[in-house]
Amino acid sequence: MLTPFTTLTFYRLWIYLEITSIKQAFVFWRSILNLKSRQRERIISIRIPRKKIIITLCLVSIVLITFSVLGQIYKFTLTDGNDRYLTTVFSLDEEHNIPTFFSTIMLLVCSLLFIVIGESKNDFEGRYRWHWTTLGVIFFGLANDEMLVFHEMTITPLRKLLNTSGLFYYAWVIPAGLFLLALVLWYRKFLAELPTRFRRLFILSGTIYVAGAVGIEMIGGLIASRQDENNLIYAMVTNFEETLEIIGIILLINALFSYIESLGSGLTLKVE
Repeated sequence: MLTPFTTLTFYRLWIYLEITSIKQAFVFWRSILNLKSRQRERIISIRIPRKKIIITLCLVSIVLITFSVLGQIYKFTLTDGNDRYLTTVFSLDEEHNIPTFFSTIMLLVCSLLFIVIGESKNDFEGRYRWHWTTLGVIFFGLANDEMLVFHEMTITPLRKLLNTSGLFYYAWVIPAGLFLLALVLWYRKFLAELPTRFRRLFILSGTIYVAGAVGIEMIGGLIASRQDENNLIYAMVTNFEETLEIIGIILLINALFSYIESLGSGLTLKVE
């Protein structure tokens, strides 16, 4: 298990990053609003090496997944099954460690890209601006949940309230499923009017992410309710779950960069 000092360090780092990002966002948007009334002076082009970013994310993911799987195999086959520092710090199923921080950063990137697209709708057709921005807010919440594990705090209270077991042993999947259903119904027209290529990419990435976060989570809950969480089968299932989530996020980041690129010649910051 991670030591209290390590956990506290992660919390402090995360709070610092949150405060810093909020401050920077506030300064940025205030400057944009102050410049709205001015005439255009210049366009600053920001070149984003999309392919290099995606390749880097893939390579880091492969390393983290490999370390996590090998760590769990070592833990349950070569030792007594108790946690070791290195197996914990690289485990995809643990919190406040390197894979958690990596996933959190990727979710924040998705949030930022959704908001950038939403803001760009002011300069283009303006339709569905709030759909894009809402997704940015949702992914900002997912990033916070990834680091601060809010949903896990609801498992026991919901399980007692709803008297769930088996596939619904992790009872948070019930309100999550209802929320996803409402979200799909609200975004039906939005998805239908996206260009075919991007509609397929967004649906594919979302399906893979939800399959891991909710679908495989339910299978893990079934195993945990019949046995416990401290066994190799459960560890492999949770690693598969987190792997699907990571794949879904990377596919989404790639799709969002491609969509932004389709709006114009590269990503540009217009100073007006």
